[in-house]
Amino acid sequence: MAQLILPYPDFQPNTKIISSQVDANNTAITNLLNGNLGPDNVAYPFLATGTLGADKSGTATSATQGYNSRDLILRGSGWDGAAAQDRDWILRQIITSSTAYRLAFLKKEGAFETLLASIDQAGALSVTGNLIVSGTGTHAFAGPVSVTNASTPKFVSNFDNAASGARVLEIQRQGAVRGVISIADVNDIAFNVATGAAGAEVFVESFRILNATGDIQVVKKLLHTGLGARVYNNANLSTANATVTILPFNSERWDTDAIHDVAANTTRLTCNTAGKYLITGNISFAANATGTRYAAVRLNGTTVVGYDQRAAVGGTSNTLITVATVYDLAVSDYVELMVGQDSGGALDVLYASAYSPEFSMIKVG
Repeated sequence: MAQLILPYPDFQPNTKIISSQVDANNTAITNLLNGNLGPDNVAYPFLATGTLGADKSGTATSATQGYNSRDLILRGSGWDGAAAQDRDWILRQIITSSTAYRLAFLKKEGAFETLLASIDQAGALSVTGNLIVSGTGTHAFAGPVSVTNASTPKFVSNFDNAASGARVLEIQRQGAVRGVISIADVNDIAFNVATGAAGAEVFVESFRILNATGDIQVVKKLLHTGLGARVYNNANLSTANATVTILPFNSERWDTDAIHDVAANTTRLTCNTAGKYLITGNISFAANATGTRYAAVRLNGTTVVGYDQRAAVGGTSNTLITVATVYDLAVSDYVELMVGQDSGGALDVLYASAYSPEFSMIKVG
């Protein structure tokens, strides 16, 4: 067997010596004689002939279903002003079971290890610090990108050299752009997210960077356009004299937040996203010259938050009423459109295409 003999240098304490053998063809590394890839002074065997690796630390059983690999360590030494300090980079396979395992990248300072990044058996990459993707090309993430640091969550896109109007982030679904962050001017960026099949949009109109530390302020008001519903009834609805009537709605023009149900609680528009809403109702009472007519918006079955009343129109003309209000709604709050009349008998709220009876709410802040 061929051997290569080198003179020994002046070794320091704890020096690790790795030696190997080769076969007749000078190719196959067969063993690791004296030394290790970890701090426990154990000579780890190679996994197979010619393969450099750190073997498992044990063999799994029903009682212990996962044994990590031995560590592959790159160790350096740094001066802290008073003494030398070891600093280690560690590569380790962490095994939970035969179907749950990951390759982990850690650092060790003194006795303290910190997990910096890992990639699991499904290819999911987890990074505990900042993930910086540089370069001038397009960088695509085929899977979800999650920011889980609760104290200072950040997704940073540097646009120092971007021109006004340039896109710095696109959100796509099935190949179509659903959201865009772009440069509005030197100091501001514009943000909009497309929602719904009809292409309605949500706008955060402008941000401004306040100082060198990157603090951000919303400069213009947060607007949610397209978040709401408009409903109607496609038949005349009878109302009794001097009696409150809560109008039901059996049809929807649009509903972008599951606000209305045509099968249950058909009188209600229910808030599923808290905020300030513009709420409107439009009705047409059948012609009758006697008494008054009113329409009101009622909150949660008890509180009137919008009201309009007027005298009946004489002759053969219908009496038209529009009630509108802006109100701050919490999740699960609901509003209804109630009407009344004192004509002396039953009177219809007439169906009129596109304007009676109609009820809507849309988020404005």
